[in-house]
Amino acid sequence: MNFSLVRAILNDSWSISLQYYLQYNRIADAILSGIHFEIDENSIEPYTQLFDLQSASYVNAGGENKSRSGLVAVHSVIGPMLKYDTTCGPVGTKTISKAILNADKKPEVIAHVVVYDTGGGQSGSVNPLHEAFDKSTKPVVAFVDGNMHSAGLFSAVKAKEIVALPGSFVGSIGTFISIEGLPQNHTAEDGTVYRRIYATTSGKKNEEYEEALKGNDKPIQKTILDPHDKMFMDCVKTNRPNITDEQLEGGIFQVEKVVGSLVDSIGDLDFAIARAAKLGNAQKKANTNSQNSQNMNKPDFSVLATAAGLPSLEVADGGIFLSTEQAEAVQTAYSKNLATIQAYSGLKDGESVEDLRNEINTLTESNKELTGKNETLTAENEELSKETVDETGTQAGGDNDKEVKSSDPEAEHFYNLSQMGNTE
Repeated sequence: MNFSLVRAILNDSWSISLQYYLQYNRIADAILSGIHFEIDENSIEPYTQLFDLQSASYVNAGGENKSRSGLVAVHSVIGPMLKYDTTCGPVGTKTISKAILNADKKPEVIAHVVVYDTGGGQSGSVNPLHEAFDKSTKPVVAFVDGNMHSAGLFSAVKAKEIVALPGSFVGSIGTFISIEGLPQNHTAEDGTVYRRIYATTSGKKNEEYEEALKGNDKPIQKTILDPHDKMFMDCVKTNRPNITDEQLEGGIFQVEKVVGSLVDSIGDLDFAIARAAKLGNAQKKANTNSQNSQNMNKPDFSVLATAAGLPSLEVADGGIFLSTEQAEAVQTAYSKNLATIQAYSGLKDGESVEDLRNEINTLTESNKELTGKNETLTAENEELSKETVDETGTQAGGDNDKEVKSSDPEAEHFYNLSQMGNTE
């Protein structure tokens, strides 16, 4: 008997569409009645495969796969969603989540596609997938291959995108529980007495279930179902902000009618893989650019590392660490290099390279200042030359020569001297 499957169906809160729950419940009844289910090993599909974008085919997930175009890991959530594996039922979400994170560690994997065909399942089956989606360093695309109800949708809303096969259905947002049993105090027709007796200090133990068996649903709704349902609703609204109030009421919708809210686009699995690859390549390019930027801005301590006898020095908490031995090696190297620099530079005792640098800067500024003054004097001399050219001596052109006073006395004096020899 598959105890874990029966226990999951009969004793847990569910985020699942009712038609699927009733089907699974009948399976549990069949198992309890002694019906044996044989497993067809050939019909079981692997829950994780690697799709090679270069060859457009699936490759061996366990081998070495080097692809120039990269790989997309394709995972499957098929059938009722249970947290743990069952021997004759679906693979648990803990196992699927582990497979997602293992594939995510492969450098050749650039993205994930999670294929859903499920009516939902245990409420507890959602958290492992949420954890895997949150921890994945590569983009995750959810693909609806038929149905993605309740817990399926709850887990998928954390994916980067949701792609749906035409004609598929999504929805059934909500939570319920199914319980069976006799009231706390019950006497059967044959006189058998059924009683559950609690310790005097355990007056609240199982109160919600006991009240539900008596027909009072309020306690179990308030303490168990409503908190989980609020978490479900809040998660959907946060990750799918365009969802409408009508879509939150538990209905099931054809995907073509909810594009832009519950799903992002319509297409087949190849389209979903292509979308994942595009997102993965974009993220890979962004990561590379960010890493290059960090490397450009990263302090270079290669000279110091060489002096310390280390291949490199890493910055941690805003600093670097050197042992006493490494610090002594740096000190020795510095002393030797300093002596060499002084020998080749002609530095005298007490002088340093920094002193020479400061002196050069001072002389450079002085030279700039003198150059500026020289340019000013040159300009002034040019102006003086212009003023003396046509204003010295006698102005020609009239009947009577007229002496013109010069604006430059010194120039006028030399002009008059030159005219003394031309009086005849």
